[in-house]
Amino acid sequence: MRDIKFRGKRCDNGEWIYGYYVQGASNGSNRILHHGIAKRGYYPFAVFEPTVGQYIETVKDVEIYTGDIIKAYKRGDLETKPIENEISYRNGTYWFGNWTFLEFMNVFRSIEKTGTIHDCKECE
Repeated sequence: MRDIKFRGKRCDNGEWIYGYYVQGASNGSNRILHHGIAKRGYYPFAVFEPTVGQYIETVKDVEIYTGDIIKAYKRGDLETKPIENEISYRNGTYWFGNWTFLEFMNVFRSIEKTGTIHDCKECE
């Protein structure tokens, strides 16, 4: 069974936190959070809602979440230029460009996570 977990950038210090998604919960100081990520047994931390991403798969011991930027080569393609795209969620499934995530895992090789859409300098 697949793990259901999330990550998000904390509002107080900008660090990534991994755990369970909560909405409209208290953080222990009677403050209601619109969006939060909680580790098991801890109060949730407020996170920036656009940075919340759901865990999809682990590839080469690296966890892949929505919003991650992935670089990969098509299998059997002699081109040396990789395809780089964001992992997104639309129409009820995860996507890498125009490929569903399941198609992506079957069509591509040398999959590498290069960052997230939320870590670019232009986003700050």
